[in-house]
Amino acid sequence: MKTLQVGLIFSNISNINFLSDIYILDYDLIIINLNVLTLQFSEFLKAGQQFNTYANHEKFIKLLESKKKSVDEFYKHGGSVILIVDTFPDFQYQYRTPQNTIQSFTTAVLRIFCQDNIDYTSQSGSIMENDPIVQPLVENCTFEYKAIYHNVTGRQILWTKKIKETTAFSYTFGKGVFITLPGFKYKNNSTAAAENSKNVLFNDLIELVNKLKEYDSLKEVIEPEWIADYYIGKEIMERTKLNEISSEIEKLQTEVNTRQLSLKYYSDIKSLLYLDGLPLELAVKRYLEKMGFSVEQPEGYDVDMIAQYKDFVSVIEIKGLKGSGAKNNVRQLENWVNNYSMTKNEEAKGLLIINTFKTLPIEERTALSFPPDMVNFSIQRNHCLILTLDLVNLYIDFEENLITIDEIALLLNACVGVLKYVPRFK
Repeated sequence: MKTLQVGLIFSNISNINFLSDIYILDYDLIIINLNVLTLQFSEFLKAGQQFNTYANHEKFIKLLESKKKSVDEFYKHGGSVILIVDTFPDFQYQYRTPQNTIQSFTTAVLRIFCQDNIDYTSQSGSIMENDPIVQPLVENCTFEYKAIYHNVTGRQILWTKKIKETTAFSYTFGKGVFITLPGFKYKNNSTAAAENSKNVLFNDLIELVNKLKEYDSLKEVIEPEWIADYYIGKEIMERTKLNEISSEIEKLQTEVNTRQLSLKYYSDIKSLLYLDGLPLELAVKRYLEKMGFSVEQPEGYDVDMIAQYKDFVSVIEIKGLKGSGAKNNVRQLENWVNNYSMTKNEEAKGLLIINTFKTLPIEERTALSFPPDMVNFSIQRNHCLILTLDLVNLYIDFEENLITIDEIALLLNACVGVLKYVPRFK
């Protein structure tokens, strides 16, 4: 493959000035170092002047237009371009106008070689994932990108690891391909090894161009519709087997989806074991309502919620704590019970629903959740102290028809001190 290069990357390949009048159609591949290319642009613009002149600016723009036409023709005849993007792909410069003012100008270098309108932003990094087609290059070199590309409709060949943003890509134009690669370093830096690495790299680049051409040529071949209905050998048997397997996969996928929904159902219930604050209050409200309680947070009451079922009325305080409960929790509950009873002129049961040691796994929550002074205070005032773990077990038993809402209301009403609920579902 007859090759030119811009920037001395490989010692045995002709190194050219891209802006020269060399006839590129005589070649098959041009490998361009972007940083060297922009230096050639700068040298052309200065052309012995202290400052870029308007005349040089006009010549430069016309020359780039001419070069773009040459590159387009190069692609039509099967030529390919590899652009090593080792600097941001915008070339910026200033020139002096005939009115003696200074103007700034930016050339999008990619537009010379890429016929698609690609946007890009300045980002740098080296952590990437890759298309298997460039695996040989990845094994021999370390890449560092200088730009992230957007709206790429060509083939993504390197991308950022997490967000999958494009850092290198390829396009097929005519019979040729255009490839961008980030700047790179050889993994082995010794002189002899580096020279050998260059030879390996060059061969890998040639192989990459050939593979992309082969891939895109195959894409252009469209299988006629009738060919699928013409069977040879054991094809009809294989197709029948494939249809059977596909049907089984569909059934299994339906089963997987059902199981995933079921697991989501249980995950939502288990949120009672790690939440705190408003999310915990909303979760408690949701599962009390699912069991049959009427739950509200009336205006004018400093209370998390009031739950009611038939004649059973409860004033509820809800806490999610990193440690154990405290006497202050039940003192606050008692204030709210008294406030409710005085306002409504009716008795209400005080319930403290508490998620203690919320950051620990259940099996590690071995410390006392309700200190003695807290329990004694609550017993004297007919409070019921409930762990969210007990609420989970109550709800599971309710869903499994092992306990009714009437039994739950009676259980809570009869509870004085700590609720000790034994799960019925085994």
